[in-house]
Amino acid sequence: MPRRLQSHARAECLETIVAWLVGQEVSTTVIESRGVHNDQQDRQTIIECRRAGHQLGTHRFARAVDEPLLWVADVVAGATSAHLDGSNHRWFQPIHEKVTILTPLGP
Repeated sequence: MPRRLQSHARAECLETIVAWLVGQEVSTTVIESRGVHNDQQDRQTIIECRRAGHQLGTHRFARAVDEPLLWVADVVAGATSAHLDGSNHRWFQPIHEKVTILTPLGP
Protein backbone atom coordinates (compact mmCIF):
# COMPACT_ATOMS: atom_id res chain seq x y z
CA MET A 1 0.00 0.00 0.00
CA PRO A 2 1.41 3.43 -0.88
CA ARG A 3 2.57 5.46 2.14
CA ARG A 4 -0.07 8.17 1.64
CA LEU A 5 -2.90 5.62 1.58
CA GLN A 6 -1.40 3.85 4.58
CA SER A 7 -1.34 7.12 6.56
CA HIS A 8 -4.94 7.85 5.61
CA ALA A 9 -6.02 4.32 6.54
CA ARG A 10 -4.24 4.55 9.91
CA ALA A 11 -5.90 7.90 10.65
CA GLU A 12 -9.30 6.47 9.76
CA CYS A 13 -8.69 3.43 11.98
CA LEU A 14 -7.49 5.62 14.84
CA GLU A 15 -10.58 7.85 14.53
CA THR A 16 -12.82 4.79 14.72
CA ILE A 17 -10.92 3.35 17.68
CA VAL A 18 -10.95 6.67 19.55
CA ALA A 19 -14.73 6.98 19.13
CA TRP A 20 -15.18 3.42 20.39
CA LEU A 21 -12.81 3.94 23.36
CA VAL A 22 -14.67 7.10 24.37
CA GLY A 23 -17.94 5.17 24.24
CA GLN A 24 -16.43 2.50 26.47
CA GLU A 25 -15.28 5.20 28.92
CA VAL A 26 -11.66 4.04 28.72
CA SER A 27 -9.53 6.27 30.94
CA THR A 28 -6.00 5.48 29.69
CA THR A 29 -4.86 4.43 26.23
CA VAL A 30 -1.38 3.29 25.21
CA ILE A 31 -0.61 3.68 21.51
CA GLU A 32 2.31 1.91 19.91
CA SER A 33 4.95 4.44 18.97
CA ARG A 34 5.99 4.51 15.33
CA GLY A 35 8.65 7.19 15.73
CA VAL A 36 8.51 10.94 16.29
CA HIS A 37 7.07 11.91 12.88
CA ASN A 38 4.38 9.22 12.78
CA ASP A 39 3.46 9.74 16.44
CA GLN A 40 2.88 13.41 15.62
CA GLN A 41 0.48 12.39 12.84
CA ASP A 42 -1.40 10.22 15.36
CA ARG A 43 -1.49 13.11 17.85
CA GLN A 44 -2.99 15.33 15.15
CA THR A 45 -5.66 12.70 14.47
CA ILE A 46 -6.48 12.59 18.19
CA ILE A 47 -6.75 16.41 18.23
CA GLU A 48 -9.17 16.21 15.29
CA CYS A 49 -11.18 13.58 17.18
CA ARG A 50 -11.43 15.93 20.16
CA ARG A 51 -12.66 18.72 17.88
CA ALA A 52 -15.33 16.30 16.64
CA GLY A 53 -16.47 15.70 20.22
CA HIS A 54 -14.61 12.48 21.01
CA GLN A 55 -12.71 13.39 24.18
CA LEU A 56 -10.17 10.59 24.57
CA GLY A 57 -8.86 10.33 28.12
CA THR A 58 -5.19 10.11 28.97
CA HIS A 59 -3.08 8.64 26.20
CA ARG A 60 0.59 7.99 25.71
CA PHE A 61 2.89 6.48 23.15
CA ALA A 62 5.17 3.57 24.00
CA ARG A 63 7.46 1.20 22.18
CA ALA A 64 6.35 -2.42 22.10
CA VAL A 65 9.57 -3.48 23.84
CA ASP A 66 8.67 -1.14 26.73
CA GLU A 67 4.98 -2.07 26.93
CA PRO A 68 4.47 -5.84 26.61
CA LEU A 69 0.67 -5.57 26.45
CA LEU A 70 1.03 -3.95 23.02
CA TRP A 71 2.07 -7.38 21.78
CA VAL A 72 -1.36 -8.74 22.71
CA ALA A 73 -2.98 -6.30 20.30
CA ASP A 74 -0.69 -7.53 17.51
CA VAL A 75 -1.60 -11.15 18.23
CA VAL A 76 -5.33 -10.41 18.30
CA ALA A 77 -5.09 -8.31 15.12
CA GLY A 78 -3.20 -11.09 13.35
CA ALA A 79 -5.69 -13.76 14.39
CA THR A 80 -8.62 -11.56 13.42
CA SER A 81 -7.11 -10.64 10.04
CA ALA A 82 -6.48 -14.29 9.23
CA HIS A 83 -10.07 -15.10 10.18
CA LEU A 84 -11.55 -12.26 8.12
CA ASP A 85 -9.54 -13.06 5.00
CA GLY A 86 -10.38 -16.76 5.38
CA SER A 87 -6.79 -17.95 5.57
CA ASN A 88 -6.93 -19.34 9.12
CA HIS A 89 -9.78 -19.56 11.63
CA ARG A 90 -7.91 -21.61 14.24
CA TRP A 91 -6.47 -18.75 16.31
CA PHE A 92 -9.58 -16.61 16.17
CA GLN A 93 -11.89 -19.28 17.57
CA PRO A 94 -10.70 -19.01 21.22
CA ILE A 95 -11.02 -15.22 21.24
CA HIS A 96 -14.02 -14.59 18.99
CA GLU A 97 -16.42 -13.80 21.84
CA LYS A 98 -14.09 -11.09 23.13
CA VAL A 99 -13.27 -9.40 19.81
CA THR A 100 -15.16 -6.36 18.61
CA ILE A 101 -14.74 -5.68 14.90
CA LEU A 102 -15.04 -1.96 14.21
CA THR A 103 -16.08 -0.40 10.93
CA PRO A 104 -15.00 3.10 9.83
CA LEU A 105 -17.14 6.03 10.92
CA GLY A 106 -17.54 7.26 7.37
CA PRO A 107 -16.39 10.27 5.34
